[in-house]
Order: sequence, then structure tokens, then C-alpha cells
Amino acid sequence: SFHLKKAQKLLQGMPHPAGKMAYRIEKMTQTLEKLVEGNDSFAAQKANRFLEKNLVRRLRDIWLQQTQRPFEANRSSSQDGAQATTDSSATAFLLYCFHTVAEKYPDIEWMQDVDEDLARTMIRAAK
Repeated sequence: SFHLKKAQKLLQGMPHPAGKMAYRIEKMTQTLEKLVEGNDSFAAQKANRFLEKNLVRRLRDIWLQQTQRPFEANRSSSQDGAQATTDSSATAFLLYCFHTVAEKYPDIEWMQDVDEDLARTMIRAAK
């Protein structure tokens, strides 16, 4: 927190890129202090969503390196009327990853609660 505040003071009042970074550092410092205090559950939820989103982005990178299929959600049908595999494959990949981690690390409770709808939502949010 001390180093963030020091960087913020150095960047304040400078032209656009640096001034905007000072504002972002201020918000990061505030969020960090709220999390340390533990008084604000909203800040903790926001931090969890940030971690989830970045985790899904990393899993998306792995998906794109290992397969040619796009990492998408909500593909309901293909041209011939059969069910498309893109949605179920990407969703199944996320569910497998989260549930495997949940088995190995039961302390991370939110991974156990991930279902297909939440996985699709996370796929859409990670773009």
C-alpha cells in the first residue's frame, strides 16, 4: 500500500496516460485496503470476479493453443440442425478444469459450485 500511494503521488497532475494511471492506482489501493480490513464484502466479491475472469482467460489461451475450435458459448445448432460441439466442448473443458481443481483443493469453494450456466457466462465475460 505504501509503494502504491507513493507511485500515485508521483503520477498525480501529469498529462493523460500518467494521470489516468494515478487514478487507477488510487482505486487499487482502496480495494486492497478494503480487502485487508475485511469490512467490505462487495470488494471481496469484486476481487473474486477479477480472479475468475483472469483464470478463464488463461484457460482460454490453453484451449486456443490445443484446438482449432473457437472458445465460445451459446452455439445452439449447426447448419444441418445437429447440436454444435463448440459450446459444449468449451463449457465441458471449463467444468472439467474447475471440478478437478475443486477435488484437489476443497478450500476453494466457488469452483465446486460452477455449473454449465456459470461456465457459459464466464466464457462470454472473458472476451
